[in-house]
Amino acid sequence: MNLYRQNVIGVQRIPDILGQWEDPAFDWGDRTAWRLFNAAIHVLAGRVAVNPVITRQLHQVIDGVCQHLN
Repeated sequence: MNLYRQNVIGVQRIPDILGQWEDPAFDWGDRTAWRLFNAAIHVLAGRVAVNPVITRQLHQVIDGVCQHLN
């Protein structure tokens, strides 16, 4: 939900990212921040090319979640 709250994704992308999180198109390993990052990048592939700032925002959200867990 933080990806949505930080305007990295729109509400319509939540099911797509959740789908990649639960049943990824590629083997991204265990359910970690890395897996979430890859799920989001996979879903946002075209959007990232058009707006590269999204990659930075995605990193900030994932980094924030990881810092919160430590």
